[in-house]
Amino acid sequence: MSDAPADSSSPAFMLDTNVFSRVLDGVLPVPNKAGRRFLVLGVQADECQATRAPARRAGLLRVMEEVAPGLCAATSFCIGIEGAGLGQAHWNDGTGRFNVMLARLKALDPKPPRKDANQIRDIVIAETALKLGATLVSDDVALRAVMTEFGGIAVASAHLA
Repeated sequence: MSDAPADSSSPAFMLDTNVFSRVLDGVLPVPNKAGRRFLVLGVQADECQATRAPARRAGLLRVMEEVAPGLCAATSFCIGIEGAGLGQAHWNDGTGRFNVMLARLKALDPKPPRKDANQIRDIVIAETALKLGATLVSDDVALRAVMTEFGGIAVASAHLA
């Protein structure tokens, strides 16, 4: 993973973790960076690292290295969320938007309480993309809906092919 986004004049695309899964599974070719900046937070790297199956984990990390997205700080600090903790995130802006986005995601895609951390991670990614003016690339239909409802742009991973 590169340390910083390249050429800030190019359109930015925040890659959800499922993009790396699509590449690993052969559903999506490695995205071409020509004229585009790919971004991730520590959240996506942590999700790949937390994959239980060793071979899949290694594959996801290899794909992430191959795509080489720029690493940026999350825009909302979250206790207990690796990639959005101390030194990895800015303080929340106090607008309440994060909590409203999270509530909307939970309404669109109800999950059991054990999945709360996953939905928090999703909103950390989406809110950061929104604040950076980046297009969110995700195959999570509910997350894309939340992103667009809050004024952002979101596309499926097939958009990168």
